[in-house]
Amino acid sequence: MSVENTFTCFNALPAELRLAIWEYALSEWVFWAATTNGPKERHLESPNSEPTHMEFIGSTPYVAGISCREARRVLEQAYSKLCLKPATPITGPGTYWLDFKRTVVYLGADTHAVTILDSFDTDTLSKLEHVGVSLDRRLFSTCRKLEESCPNLQTLIVRRLEYSFRKRTNIYRPVDLGTATQFVGIAENSLHDLEGGRYQNATNIRARILRYFGGSKLKVYFLPIETTRWAIPEGQL
Repeated sequence: MSVENTFTCFNALPAELRLAIWEYALSEWVFWAATTNGPKERHLESPNSEPTHMEFIGSTPYVAGISCREARRVLEQAYSKLCLKPATPITGPGTYWLDFKRTVVYLGADTHAVTILDSFDTDTLSKLEHVGVSLDRRLFSTCRKLEESCPNLQTLIVRRLEYSFRKRTNIYRPVDLGTATQFVGIAENSLHDLEGGRYQNATNIRARILRYFGGSKLKVYFLPIETTRWAIPEGQL
């Protein structure tokens, strides 16, 4: 980092101001997704690939919290430390700092969503507030698991998938930064349905999902198909 971009007087600031700065730095929303190890380390969006770990896509504000002892104290007050041990069947080893109130946890392809949830301990499941899933044949099985295990769930964001009429199956795409930003934007701002009423099955699917959650205040949103960013070659659909 160049001298011009370095603020050398930070430690001279009043303690209250420094703490406010650390709190602000740690207040950013994040997207935490199931991923798979592959030739290109693709994010999990394939029913035939096994998830191996969780990964942040986009911002990682926790990094500010491990920069010094003062920041670490703020981090420990606001975040939960999640340790995934090697014995975990899906996610593999790793230590993650998460503020679940500002974290969207994306479960990837529906084939593995319930398995991923099973890999978290009870304490972690109880803290999940914002979850992203794919709209596929096992969506309602995932909803049943979420209702049973995640009492604090506030937001469920359903990602629509492109459909190949030729192959008669959904087309899975890796989650890029733009898609992750859309997920976070919905959860952070409680945005209205991005489909804008164009998805004719949204009302019926939302009603079926909400049946699993009884009288909870769960909000269900649909993420549009990303046809603008993912052009499909002619003849593949």
